[in-house]
Parts: sequence; structure tokens; C-alpha cells
Amino acid sequence: MSAAADPLAEAIADRVVERVLARLPALPPERISYGVDEAAVVLGIGRTLLYDLIRRGVVDSTMIAGRRVIPVEELRRLAREGAA
Repeated sequence: MSAAADPLAEAIADRVVERVLARLPALPPERISYGVDEAAVVLGIGRTLLYDLIRRGVVDSTMIAGRRVIPVEELRRLAREGAA
């Protein structure tokens, strides 16, 4: 009899998976914007270059509570089209 067909083995495996999943942190809600440092990491560029692109008007950003953020849609556009 194979281990996959053994009900006891399946029950143990299910319990192990439940215990592991219970220890994982909950996934955060889907992000709608990123701070400059996070956005630079997502894009694979330096924060200085990203600030330069913002200053030149190539990347749209906004200030929220004193923090500059870039919408996810803008990051996707930049990754798709690149910067001139």
C-alpha cells in the first residue's frame, strides 16, 4: 500500500500543513502604492534614480501624510514602458 493511499498518513500530512500555515503571518492586503524605497526595490533601481525620475516628471507620485508614494499602476507602467 502506498503512503499516498494511507488514510493515517494523509491525516498526519494534513495536520502538519495546518500547523505550518497557522504559524505563517497573514498575507497583507493588496498594496495600492509603495514608498520610494520599496518602489525602487520592486523596480530593481536605486532610490536616487527613482527620485530623479520623479523630479523630471517621468514617474507620477503623490504625498500622503508627508510620505511620497507611487501608485502600483505607475510602477507597472514604468516596468512595461521604461523611462525616457
